[in-house]
Amino acid sequence: MLISSLRIKNYRGLDINVDTIEKVSIIIGQNDSGKTNICSAIMKVLDYSKRKIPFILTDSTNSNKEDIEIEIKLTADDLTNEQLALVGNYIHIDDNKKYIIVKLTSKYNEDTLEYEDTLFYGNPKMDFEEIRANIQTQLDKVLAIVYINPVYDIEISKKEFFKFKESDNKEKGLFFSDNITTEISNLNSSIQNEQIINDIQREINEKGEFSELFEDLKFKVMPNIKEENIYKSLNVNAYDTEDNEFDNIGDGKNKIFSMILKSKIYNDNKKKYS
Repeated sequence: MLISSLRIKNYRGLDINVDTIEKVSIIIGQNDSGKTNICSAIMKVLDYSKRKIPFILTDSTNSNKEDIEIEIKLTADDLTNEQLALVGNYIHIDDNKKYIIVKLTSKYNEDTLEYEDTLFYGNPKMDFEEIRANIQTQLDKVLAIVYINPVYDIEISKKEFFKFKESDNKEKGLFFSDNITTEISNLNSSIQNEQIINDIQREINEKGEFSELFEDLKFKVMPNIKEENIYKSLNVNAYDTEDNEFDNIGDGKNKIFSMILKSKIYNDNKKKYS
């Protein structure tokens, strides 16, 4: 699925109407000209985790309390049969091309002093379905939004990736071999018997003036190496073709690599936007 057109009205200083969007598009503009807000508007409509949070007064341009509207047209020609079964009710055909129009509107309620959001699927000129904006829809089950914040953290991206792989592998019934379990047990025993650990343990148990309070207790320093901790210890390092490790591949490549990792923490049966 691709975004083929975008209309934004009264959202954070934006009033734009783009009829045609290419497969790969670049937004260019000065600082504070609204580039990030365009991405925010798209996510507000297509990302349930963002959409379920209602608009607030400052989301309207200059807090003007006027209606906010964001409309996105998506191509739907590349959907699988399974995905078509989920969103088929929302699809229209124009010039033999399938598309879905998603529109999020919000009106300011003077009684509650809050914006009230409504989601529409379908072509507003033909027929459409009104849906509560704070619930997951069938389209949400097809789409997965990938957004790379300019202030990225490659280490957090790595941790999120391995956390997802741990959960995904467990769900699929994939676990480390029994040999790893045995090795972990042996490693824990070896660490337990290290002199350094014994010295730390002895230091903790020298309770000084609090000895009477803990006279019936003693403390042991126990290694906590478990199978589930293996994922937390994993890292990804960069090497050249000669197998030499790179300490730093550069900010640009790290940012792209962060995007690659984020794109892989979504279910394969969902479409990805980045």
